[in-house]
Amino acid sequence: MKLAALLLNAIQSIQEPVVGGYRSLPEATWGADPLEYLGGFRSLEYDKDAKFPSSLAPNATVSWSTIAAQQLSCHPQSAQVRLSVAFPDIDLAFLQRIYGWAALQYQGWARGHLRVNGEEPQTLTLATNNLLEFYLDGQHHFGGDYYAFRRAPIVLHLEPGDHVIDIRLVRDVRAMGGVGFPTIDLQLEARASTKGLHISAENTLMPDMVDGRLASMLGSIQVRNDHVHDIEIFAVSANDSSYFVWLLQPDDFRVVAGQTRPVSVAISCQTNCSPYLGFDIEYGVVGQDRSQASVLHLDHQFTQRELHEPLKVTFYHPGGMVSYAILRPPPSNLSCPLDSEGLLPVFLQLHGAGVEADNDIVRHALDPLTDLCAWALFPTGSTPWSGDDWHVWGFADVEAAIKAIPGWIESIGWNGPGVNTKRWLVAGHSNGGQGTWYALTHRPDNVFAAAPISGYSSIQNYVPYDLWQPMTPSVRALLDASLSSYRHELLLDNLKGISILQQHGGVDDNVPAFHSRLMNQLIKQQGANSSYVELQGKNHWFDGIMTTEYLSEFFEQNLNDFARPLRAPEAFTLVVANPADSGPKFGVEIL
Repeated sequence: MKLAALLLNAIQSIQEPVVGGYRSLPEATWGADPLEYLGGFRSLEYDKDAKFPSSLAPNATVSWSTIAAQQLSCHPQSAQVRLSVAFPDIDLAFLQRIYGWAALQYQGWARGHLRVNGEEPQTLTLATNNLLEFYLDGQHHFGGDYYAFRRAPIVLHLEPGDHVIDIRLVRDVRAMGGVGFPTIDLQLEARASTKGLHISAENTLMPDMVDGRLASMLGSIQVRNDHVHDIEIFAVSANDSSYFVWLLQPDDFRVVAGQTRPVSVAISCQTNCSPYLGFDIEYGVVGQDRSQASVLHLDHQFTQRELHEPLKVTFYHPGGMVSYAILRPPPSNLSCPLDSEGLLPVFLQLHGAGVEADNDIVRHALDPLTDLCAWALFPTGSTPWSGDDWHVWGFADVEAAIKAIPGWIESIGWNGPGVNTKRWLVAGHSNGGQGTWYALTHRPDNVFAAAPISGYSSIQNYVPYDLWQPMTPSVRALLDASLSSYRHELLLDNLKGISILQQHGGVDDNVPAFHSRLMNQLIKQQGANSSYVELQGKNHWFDGIMTTEYLSEFFEQNLNDFARPLRAPEAFTLVVANPADSGPKFGVEIL
């Protein structure tokens, strides 16, 4: 497979590729493609002598070049290509010394061909790791698998022959790294399929099982519609009479053509439940009589856990999907200081970017601390990239997970101390450290203590927006105002009265210690207090980073003191950028 690559102007800013007016998006998702002045890359023909303007390249121009795939494999039912695109003639290292990581974010385009053999049209899926958008035969496809989740491939129906594919290359420091040479590595994988509904078994989400009982009663089964018509899910049932399964959204549950969608189900089983359960999904093409329905089958084995080990609980996210968190109950044989109602607080642990909450690194992060007097909760934030950086719907996932704990207590028959869902100790690493700042500044009445660990202060500070396309001051003001709720540096008055310990590695090359040093300085300038520990010679991550001696003492001290009643001072300040995402301080809330 031969491709032509073209380097264009630098772009800037990064977050998850989510479309919405409520948060900072990559400038790439808004367009910001200089070739649109020429009708777009799709309108250009290969010409080795053509020149295009670029702010990065020598002589301010770039041209076409050809590269070969790093790896190419073709089989009767699949084809895969890996590309590593770089521009060594551009001195990005020099630009980085001036503009920081912002200089390592650039975009380009590549063109190749997808050949469909045979004489009949084919249905296939296209996985697009680290790719935001592409054009196939001039047709625009947006919403590629930019962060390589491998959950929702694009469904294509193609005629035999060669098909031109133009892929947009966008380099993102957070996803692709800021250390080493700034290449763009991506993978395309086409697989033959059939028209119909398919189950993605590896993306099935189910609760764990404890002593023959389900940890929660919700699950989801991911399906993909490879048909050219929309499909309706009529029912989901169990093939075990001790279980009862039903659709959470039974009325007109559609999966449109080409869509991948989780099917949310409720599962009822009282006691002595089998760890093995078969699901039958009854479906048909929209408009088709139910008597002509087809059935897909899925076998699932529930993971069995002990009562006091970290276990998976599922719950309903406000966005209309089933999500999960890892829950570790408190020791039932430990004498813990309880509040006036006999309850213990929630200990939130927010993971870093690109890490699944069900990963052993997260699940067992607190294992050295066996005597925690708290309900330890490891939310997912909806995705390994914590939704949208633990903001808006990522934080909605956190709060929904907290509200699910009483349901677990009831379903399991827990007889230990209950949970105070209004009182939180929050700790998080990296992006989770930034999420800890968000919780501190937006839920000050809930958070009684917090430990941001190796966290960045705000996305605007992490990879600045310096190289965005120029804009007028009025437009820039609108943009900055819309993002101000995530500028934690501006909201630090809300932290007063909350116990804080910051920890950061002294040689962290992922999130520089500058971020924690800056926040510590600003907090003290606001008249608040925060303890700061810098671990000399330590990088961004190391075994035991979440349970160092400093953190262990901090957690124990604040969990022992959490039940002390809150007393509002005679005067305090509440700073709110957006009332819709901010909670009260000492009972005062801006509506």
